[in-house]
Amino acid sequence: RTGAGRSPCFGGYRSVYNRHYTILGNLPKSTKKPFSCERRWEWGRGGFPFRNIISRMEPRPSAGKPELLAPAGGMEALRAVLSAGADAVYVGASGWSRGGPRTGLTMEEIFRAARECAHAGAALHVALNTLPAAAEVPDYLYVIRRLHDDGIRNVILSDPGVISLVHREFHRLSICASVGVSALNPCEAVFYPDLSASTLVLPTAVTSEEVPAINAAS
Repeated sequence: RTGAGRSPCFGGYRSVYNRHYTILGNLPKSTKKPFSCERRWEWGRGGFPFRNIISRMEPRPSAGKPELLAPAGGMEALRAVLSAGADAVYVGASGWSRGGPRTGLTMEEIFRAARECAHAGAALHVALNTLPAAAEVPDYLYVIRRLHDDGIRNVILSDPGVISLVHREFHRLSICASVGVSALNPCEAVFYPDLSASTLVLPTAVTSEEVPAINAAS
């Protein structure tokens, strides 16, 4: 396990590893040194420890016009942004979003929001972007299973381990890596497609000049 700072496995991903993670197997000392994005792929062909359990995301078609994704903290806000022309809306799941336990929509409200979005021709994204403790993971997965089984197809998650787990359990879900992962550069951005996240939200610290290189890497 590793604390804040550099991971012994991913030397270049400082901002990602701000929690503890279990590293599989004993790695050779040479792999515990920092390395560049370019070296990462060379090493991956010879012995990248997660290569056989985390598949590379399939290339996506070239994007068309940008999607206008708007936040909604409640049903009135959701209807307002749909009326204003939002292509998609994201809402927090009560108790599991970054806003805290008193914010977000209940499950019944989320399902109602999904119906209203579908009627308006918009997509609904549900944010469960808290960082669940080990004891909370079963309840966390139960909520995601309810969403999945009732037709929700887009979720926003914050934890690399959770992203990998949710993709493994619910492979039909489209996963967005939340702003909470703090991806600040191409080396960090390339990590999330490996976990099968199809979208990455960049923090406000990233400048417009830095976005193209990050987009190309991810």
